[in-house]
Amino acid sequence: LDKGQRSARRVGENIHCHVKGDVIGQLQSQHYAFGLILALLQQFSTMPPAHTHQPHALNWISAYCSFHLAEPLLVADLANRANLSQSHFNALFRKRFGTSPHQYVMRLRIQRAQELLQHPHHSLTHIAQLCGFADVHHFSKAFKRLTTYTPGAYRALMHQQAPHTRGHESP
Repeated sequence: LDKGQRSARRVGENIHCHVKGDVIGQLQSQHYAFGLILALLQQFSTMPPAHTHQPHALNWISAYCSFHLAEPLLVADLANRANLSQSHFNALFRKRFGTSPHQYVMRLRIQRAQELLQHPHHSLTHIAQLCGFADVHHFSKAFKRLTTYTPGAYRALMHQQAPHTRGHESP
């Protein structure tokens, strides 16, 4: 049988399985339908093959950086993980995320710090460590540069804005 005859046969099998109406028949029907669609796409598709160095190839970056914020995240290491030269990685990254890798990581670190600052039991030193800053001074400078607040002022502001969300009830 040629491809056209096989496709016609699959359509018939698909209809038969769908008409049966039971769960297995419906699953078989879907299986045949996907097979038919795949065969048609393979035969008639004019889409170029996917390139591994397209911006979508960097989809892992957000999760990787978020899980490794406490560690040094060097552009050279990220480029190496992506199997790209550092300059090519920088260009693709900027195209995909609209910013440099360093600025992106810094923004993630500050966002994480903002979350942690809402909990008074974390010291600024501990937050700096959890967010990958070398020390409290570096953390405070970076935080103020991106938010216009010092970490302490941000924490106080958050505490003032949401005292009722901390589980305290008025007498």
